[in-house]
Parts: sequence; C-alpha cells; structure tokens
Amino acid sequence: MEYHINSNIHKRIVFAGVKSPLGGVIYKFKGEFNLDVEQSYEEQCLVWKRLATRVKTYKPLAYTCENSEIVINETIIQERT
Repeated sequence: MEYHINSNIHKRIVFAGVKSPLGGVIYKFKGEFNLDVEQSYEEQCLVWKRLATRVKTYKPLAYTCENSEIVINETIIQERT
C-alpha cells in the first residue's frame, strides 16, 4: 500500500479483460481512476475513485524507415548506421 501512495503516479486508465464467445480476450475500457490517499489510510486499503468514463487519446506517431533514417511524423529522429 505504501508503495502506491508514495509513488508520483496516482492516476490510472483501467481496462477489464473479458473472455469473448470465441475464446479470445476482449479488453473493455472502464475509466480513468485516481488514488484517494486520505480514504486509503482510513480504510487501510487502496481506494480508487473514478474520474471519467472517457479519456482523450492522441493520434499515434507515424513511423517509417526511409533509406538509412528513422522518420517519425515527418521528422528525422535518427540516422541508421
């Protein structure tokens, strides 16, 4: 418990794994949660409060290798040797 409370990260984005009818695993978004430190001390266990049922996502980075260069979003990041 102390490890989580003393860490700098108190926000979590949570997905629940659910078995599909075909036997695979489907991950369902449950929300963004924040650790309630005061209530965690009172209850003597970690207490997470849901902040949101939606979170903002960002466009993935476009990654390509052209000739001897690594390019991300049209910016040369590293020349390959």
